[in-house]
Amino acid sequence: MSSNVQADPHSAAFQQARALLGQGQLGEADAAAQAILTHNASYAPALWLRGMAAGQRGAHDDAAAHLQAAIAAQPDAPELRAALIQSLERAGRYADALAASTDAMTHMDAPALRLAHATLLLRLGKSEDGLAILDALDDPTLPDRARGEIALQRGHALRALGRRDEAVAAYRQSAQVDPKRGAPWWALADMKTGELTEADRERTEWLMMRAPDPEERVQAAFAFAAAYADEPDAAKTVARYSAANSLQSRAFRPKGFEAAIDRLISAWTPEVLAEQAAIADGPRPIFILGLPRSGSTLVEQMLASHPDIEGTQELPLLPAVKERAHLLCRRNGTASYLDGIGGLSAEQLSELGQRYIRESAVFRKTERPLFTDRLPHNWEHVGLIHKILPHAAIIDLRCDPVDCGWSLFRQYFARGAGFSRRLSDIGAYYSGYVRLMDHWDAVLPGRVYRLRYEALVDEPEAQLRALCDHLGLDFALAMLSQHDDPRNVRTASSEQIRRPLNRAGPGSGRRIEEHLPALIAALNGER
Repeated sequence: MSSNVQADPHSAAFQQARALLGQGQLGEADAAAQAILTHNASYAPALWLRGMAAGQRGAHDDAAAHLQAAIAAQPDAPELRAALIQSLERAGRYADALAASTDAMTHMDAPALRLAHATLLLRLGKSEDGLAILDALDDPTLPDRARGEIALQRGHALRALGRRDEAVAAYRQSAQVDPKRGAPWWALADMKTGELTEADRERTEWLMMRAPDPEERVQAAFAFAAAYADEPDAAKTVARYSAANSLQSRAFRPKGFEAAIDRLISAWTPEVLAEQAAIADGPRPIFILGLPRSGSTLVEQMLASHPDIEGTQELPLLPAVKERAHLLCRRNGTASYLDGIGGLSAEQLSELGQRYIRESAVFRKTERPLFTDRLPHNWEHVGLIHKILPHAAIIDLRCDPVDCGWSLFRQYFARGAGFSRRLSDIGAYYSGYVRLMDHWDAVLPGRVYRLRYEALVDEPEAQLRALCDHLGLDFALAMLSQHDDPRNVRTASSEQIRRPLNRAGPGSGRRIEEHLPALIAALNGER
């Protein structure tokens, strides 16, 4: 956020406050911004700075309020509107974020805003609407970087809609228009349908060493490894994926993670879990959780083929609700969420549950009585689900840890899966996950329904009938033909679930386990 130095009497004070913000002195920066506002209550740069400080503290609702005030004072500043949309998303207020993004486009007809709006629509599962905007943005006069990004996002939208050949063409257009990016090549490789040619392999090998952006080099390296994934030499395949993962910083610390699991186990006692919310108004959520790459997309697709269940996607809602619970705990006088969650009243818990249901509406398209949420990491939040959504179903989907670990190691994750970059870290993460799930079984017996991916593949009808019984539903034969469901699917497994059920996944890691000693050792016999 900038201001005109010559005409602005508050510019020097604002620059000092901004420097404090850059140094991480959030309280001092906020106080300096407030001092400016005592002289000019509608000074947009100071309001922006208060919003940034609040956001860095994790107070995203407060950040949004400051940014809304700034926009009222300076409605033609695109950076303010972009910051507001981001704050609303981080607060878990997705309908408000969509409304703010739509409003921004009515005030400024800028390609950057339209592209941002389209990508927001894609994140919300509204691929058709996002694609319509992206198609209208196809302008040869735009810079190559913008055209490449538009083509890349078009590919994502087309892939989610099941329009495979058009998605491939869009990804290739992105790579051609902006040839120094690795992202379109990883997008092609991630379709897992053998799209990369010999020429493509050479290009991805060049990019993994010379792309200007480090993250683009990482994506190119994963694409290069994937291009050779079907070759018979497993040792070379593992080495290529190891090289790709080594380009990323190690973001996971096994001992810290182990301590975090210990903390969760000690905090979530039967006494803490005793108080629950009233059942929230609205549809009933079905949480499908576990490790990424365990088959959650397949389970969701099967459930979504039932006439009473709507399939959505990995909803970012529960982590945002947890942050809201943390604020309530602080207002109640406790320092942390884990120390205070047991002290929240039934009314406060009900507000949190209702907030989850309310915010899920932007991701839903039907009035079906149940809907899915397949965010894998929700396994950490089973206690919170139990307290705020007592009617929710919880499915723990287990896959053979060697198969799952190998699949994780081969997948590029932009964020949220730092444990996947080393085989030993994957094993440590899986062990911690099992320990916490065992704890949930001990303190909430029968609350979590366990489903084995391999059993589902081997005997789908029997497994789905048992799951429907657990959910209180009649079995629907359409669940066995999940590949015929044309719904929008935004996931790394979108191509696989559009094919009839097969056994391509089970055993993929076990067949080469002699080349995965670090994973096997870290699992310590876990199955």
